[in-house]
Amino acid sequence: METDQSRGKFNEWRDKCLAILDNGSVVPCSDQSEWVEWMREDSLGAGNHLIAEDVIQGFYVVTEFLGINQNVSGTGPPLWFETMVFRQSAQNGLRVKIEYGIVRYSTQADALAGHAIICDKVKRMFPGHPWAG
Repeated sequence: METDQSRGKFNEWRDKCLAILDNGSVVPCSDQSEWVEWMREDSLGAGNHLIAEDVIQGFYVVTEFLGINQNVSGTGPPLWFETMVFRQSAQNGLRVKIEYGIVRYSTQADALAGHAIICDKVKRMFPGHPWAG
């Protein structure tokens, strides 16, 4: 049974945890319908979620805006962005994405800088390649 107190806690959580991205700035979004529509529009090709992507020697490095604060601890800054590293591999004729790690960030600037750092780490895994530096 939903109480006024539980509804109030949910509304407080939602106000802190949902956001949209506007020209690189995270904008809190307390209107759940507006947030869902923004997320849906993006998934249909607006491209607001995808911040950066690179393919390096079979690894896929992608950084995205999540729209939901991933800092579940409640301490520290909100975490709106995420970089993931996947490796494409063939398994029984299927292409399987194998996750190698996730790093989260508060701002788009931090996410872009972190994406570049992770790309450099992936490149260093393959010394001798021209892009490895």
